[in-house]
Amino acid sequence: MPDFKLPAIGEGVVEGEIVRWLKQPGDHVAANEGLVEVMTDKATVEIPSPVNAVVERHVVAEGAVAEVGEVIAILGEASASASSSSSPRSPARSSRPAPSGPPSASPTMVSATVDDEGGSAPRDPATGRVLATPAARALARERGIDLGAVSGRQGRITKAEVIAAETAPRLTAPVSPPPARPESLPSRIGTVTPVTAPIDVPRPGSASTPPVPRRIAGEPVPDEHIPFRGMRRRIAEGMSKSFFTAVHYTYVEQIDVSALMKIRAQAKQAAADEGVKLSYLPFIMKAVILALKKFPIVNAVLDEQAGHITVKKRYSIGIATATDQGLMVPVVHDADRLSLLDIGREITRVSDAARAFKASREELTGSTFTITSLGTIGGVLATPILNYPEVGILGVHAIRKTPVVDENDQIVIGHLMNLSVSLDHRVVDGFEGASFLQEVKRYLEDPTLLLLAGI
Repeated sequence: MPDFKLPAIGEGVVEGEIVRWLKQPGDHVAANEGLVEVMTDKATVEIPSPVNAVVERHVVAEGAVAEVGEVIAILGEASASASSSSSPRSPARSSRPAPSGPPSASPTMVSATVDDEGGSAPRDPATGRVLATPAARALARERGIDLGAVSGRQGRITKAEVIAAETAPRLTAPVSPPPARPESLPSRIGTVTPVTAPIDVPRPGSASTPPVPRRIAGEPVPDEHIPFRGMRRRIAEGMSKSFFTAVHYTYVEQIDVSALMKIRAQAKQAAADEGVKLSYLPFIMKAVILALKKFPIVNAVLDEQAGHITVKKRYSIGIATATDQGLMVPVVHDADRLSLLDIGREITRVSDAARAFKASREELTGSTFTITSLGTIGGVLATPILNYPEVGILGVHAIRKTPVVDENDQIVIGHLMNLSVSLDHRVVDGFEGASFLQEVKRYLEDPTLLLLAGI
């Protein structure tokens, strides 16, 4: 039986972090069944076993980094009975009865097992294994929760759904009904007192005042220890490198987006007819691209070792996206060549792929500038950390109704939004950075300019 080596996962990938072993020493693993989860360039990949085997030992531990082609596990030959029992199509993999009715019409659809409370656990149709994010698997293992009994709403079980399953109320024995009221109850000051004798209410501070009940402390809740590896470690490494390498500064401007809101409201239905949920991000991305073309130094990277600044001639915009495992930055490549609707469609596609941990390496790399937004909870102001080695990142904050003074010196209701751009001062001077954001502001406050630019 050959040693199990870390396979080539993608073009240009030379190493990967062992996030989690799906099989432990002594476990049987079937051919094409998941053996290990590996992270490369912020993408977590499940590596299957090439053969039916028994895991003899792990050569590379969880949290360690292995090079492509390096031996990471030793596999032993599986017996015929073990191979049969570990087959992904064997009914012994689940204690639940097989669902009745006709088979699924599509072999690529995710199958689901319905649990006792009406939810469903998504499963890989090829292996029968419950689909869940690594964070969800780790939490379920720690809390002793059966993933097969957890509902999955987005194609795979998330950490939030595991927490919901743990805290969901369970059925208990029926509660005895309260005793029947006596037929005759005394009345005091117009209220009914559910007792058969007068109540002596002690005065505050008197000796007969009952003591205030104390909360009975239970066992102390243990702290949660989350392994610092995988996505979280990659994010930390990237943020640390950016923060301690680039010389950050942030410039902030207030944008009146009242006109933009009207344009978007008019275009929403037409976009919906094309299958696009039109947010403000496509407009902002278009304005950013036009501003980058006018101030190209913001669309650059610094290579200190080579001793030069590379001004990028492509406009591939990263969109910071929150996932169950942390922040990921999927990329809308060549966004300057896309229409407004195409940008909206592509933002949704790559963001959904990142949240489902299905984004490819190409969809997570190659950005030249990044936009980060928290949508309706965008807050008043933030100072984003650069997506290194880029030299610029734009923070988008919440739109709020605010009194403003119009051109006739009248106080009217305006819709204001703050934009904050963080820049690398080693490359972008303050005047250039401020001028860049002023150009973004010009397009967003007068969106007819975007129309003239051919959105």
